[in-house]
This record gives sequence, C-alpha cells and structure tokens, in this order.
Amino acid sequence: MNLPQSITKRINELGALTKLYLSGKVPQPGQNPYARGPLKKSLGVSYFIKDDTIGFKFSYLDYGVYTNLGTGPYNLIKYGSEKSSPFNLPPFRGYKKGKGGIQPQYWTSMAEAGLLKKFREDIKNDLRSYLKKTLGKK
Repeated sequence: MNLPQSITKRINELGALTKLYLSGKVPQPGQNPYARGPLKKSLGVSYFIKDDTIGFKFSYLDYGVYTNLGTGPYNLIKYGSEKSSPFNLPPFRGYKKGKGGIQPQYWTSMAEAGLLKKFREDIKNDLRSYLKKTLGKK
C-alpha cells in the first residue's frame, strides 16, 4: 500500500525521535562503569505499518537485553514476553550495582515518553482516516 508522503514522513520522524530518546538512556560511558560505547552505537529503531497498525522494532547488540531486563534474581520480566515490550516496561532506572546478577535498567522503556506515545497515536489516527477514506474501512 502506498501511503501519503505526509504519513511516511511522520513515521520516519517518530523513528528518529525514538532513537534519540533511547540513546540518552542506553548504558554508556559516564553513566555505567562497565559501558564502553558499542551498545549505544548499535542501537537501531524502525517503525513499520501493517494494516492500520504501526509496529516498531528495536535492534541492539545481544548483550543489551541483560542490561535492559537484568539477570539472575533481578530478571523479573522475561525477554519476548508482553511485559518486555518497551511500552509496557517500568520506567528507566539507570545503573545500580547488583549482587549475583545485573539489575535491570529498563533503558528501552517508553513509560516516560508521553510525547512519543502521543505522536505515535496521532499517526495511527491519521492512518485510520486515510484507510477509511481510500478503502472505506472503519
């Protein structure tokens, strides 16, 4: 489906804003004593459209899941579960030393990203309106 350029542009803007937002939270030198920078450099964010839904995909180095969700006794949210979705995670915590595991930082959390959530919802509404007009969908 060919979408209007205005919707495609807004989806690309959402991806860029999301990456900028997350890049300030990803473990990095100066915020985490073990961070060296590759995880931040590997961060990728993309949004896609399927029907009238806007999906997203975050990519980063494999070990990022451990700093994001924690390990050992601190890992209370399993990777791939509905709770591990960035829009369902608890707010960002930052680095805290753990004993017997890595404490979760929830650096992919979008809990505090009210503006990004609204932007995403606005795009979804525009997309629904467009589909309704062009395809007669409700």
